[in-house]
Amino acid sequence: MIIKNFKKSPSEIIEHMISGISLSSPDRSEGIYLDEVLNLFLKLQGDLIVPGISVKELDYKKGSVLFEEVIKYAPQFFYAHTFMEKRKPAAEEHSLQFCRKIEGVVADFVHVIRVNFRFTPGSGSIISRGNSDTYPSYKTDRLFYKSRLVPVKKGSSPEKIDSLKIKDFEAEEADNRLFTSVVFDESSSGSMSSELTRKAGPGIFPFPVNIYPFVVYDYFTACLAIPDPSPKVIEEAAGLFEPLFFYIYSNYRNVVRDPDFPAESFRGFLSIENDTVALTGDYTDKLKKFFSRYSIYTDDILMLEGLRRVEVSESSED
Repeated sequence: MIIKNFKKSPSEIIEHMISGISLSSPDRSEGIYLDEVLNLFLKLQGDLIVPGISVKELDYKKGSVLFEEVIKYAPQFFYAHTFMEKRKPAAEEHSLQFCRKIEGVVADFVHVIRVNFRFTPGSGSIISRGNSDTYPSYKTDRLFYKSRLVPVKKGSSPEKIDSLKIKDFEAEEADNRLFTSVVFDESSSGSMSSELTRKAGPGIFPFPVNIYPFVVYDYFTACLAIPDPSPKVIEEAAGLFEPLFFYIYSNYRNVVRDPDFPAESFRGFLSIENDTVALTGDYTDKLKKFFSRYSIYTDDILMLEGLRRVEVSESSED
């Protein structure tokens, strides 16, 4: 009997690899770092060979080969995630993007991890030079990524990332890039992240906002940046972040006057009087405890390399 071998698409191959990740899949990394321009990366216990990538975009055939190597080092980052064939944001055309939905009380949350393979100075050592059409191929022990917990509309599709936007905007797609015509664009995300972090309140986060903002402006809303996106941390962060998000959200939208806003759902977390929303003392303490697991370490050797190590301690359960 002849069995036909139907060829899988690169996206199907990536999904198949994700399905093989379990909670016991071992991690092979040497910690989380910030480089000299404060980009977050995971240091690998080995080298990743990145082939020459088209200047236009990373095609998913090469991407599937790269991902096969990536999950040897950091499988837990991708546990229970779905591969996003349509990139969001589309402008990050040299990345592989993945999402995972976590249900909340009033909103849902989508964890998005975006892994960037574009060669930049400091990415690694060049194997072969590039040209006007192709970036250099290179060898690296650094995996650069962004990890975002995005508040989205209840019941929405995770791949759609239908975020609860903190401001109204008008947008249109052009050449696979999103342009905004009102209020903000992505170039203002740095200043917006600083503003959002300050609105969350003083003393909650362990790092200065100019080093690593934990509340960031992405997907046109306030997102939580999670430097160590293990399954346990993602789930814990989603439960903890929801009241904080709506506290920040209330600075832009008068949710208190919305008759459909279930204020009772946040009893013990948010104090709501008249049109004023505040964090309760107990909830603030829980936030401080969660973020206290993170610290920055540096020494003479790291300083010479322009690096900072993000240290993560085990959280203690109440």
